[in-house]
Amino acid sequence: MSPFAKRFEEFLEQPEKGARFDRRKWKKPIPFLDDVEALDGEIYRHHVKQAAKEDLRKGIVFALVWGYPLGYTDKMTVNADSNLQTALSRDLDAFADRVERLRTYGTTARKTIKSLNEVGGVSTASTSKVAYFCEIETREGVCLIFDRQVIRAILQYDYLELAGLRNRLAPGRPARPASDDEVTKIINRDQSYEDYLVGMGELAKQIGPSVYLDDLERFVFTLGQNRADEEPRPA
Repeated sequence: MSPFAKRFEEFLEQPEKGARFDRRKWKKPIPFLDDVEALDGEIYRHHVKQAAKEDLRKGIVFALVWGYPLGYTDKMTVNADSNLQTALSRDLDAFADRVERLRTYGTTARKTIKSLNEVGGVSTASTSKVAYFCEIETREGVCLIFDRQVIRAILQYDYLELAGLRNRLAPGRPARPASDDEVTKIINRDQSYEDYLVGMGELAKQIGPSVYLDDLERFVFTLGQNRADEEPRPA
């Protein structure tokens, strides 16, 4: 068994870590925050998936609270006219309408993420979370989370299994820690989300027929979260 496959197998045996919700950071009148708070401060992926089945608007709120429990995607946006909280307080109905149309009619990964990114205050790192939890399917495959943690893991870890996926996102690049600028360029490139979904599908098949894309994405996401504990920071 390869080191990647072994670590993946060990990961599947570990309990999921929840996101700790801080209601004090959420200043806007956003629906469903009381439901999040009722979870006793921690929100898990299964909570978000259940919320999306009950009500798309609730699923969107839960997805973005799970992703950004402190109430912002970036500290620089906290006082901006258009940010995460304005998107959820002002544009939630329109956001849900876009999600519903994409779930009903389907399109390419590129057009899916572009459509969701047209909601003011959110971008790919956020909208891919919504697309994943609301179970949008594209022509390239089911939507998965594509944020900074995922990209950093793909670019940094020198696992043979990640080489093909890394080459799709950054052709010819060796495995090494990524700068913020490099991560931003990749996540904002129009083709990246499509390349990511195709590459993750190929990776799942490479590892084995019993591998679920959902588990694989969670693993790569967690690798990205843990990278600072395992690798030296670039000078």
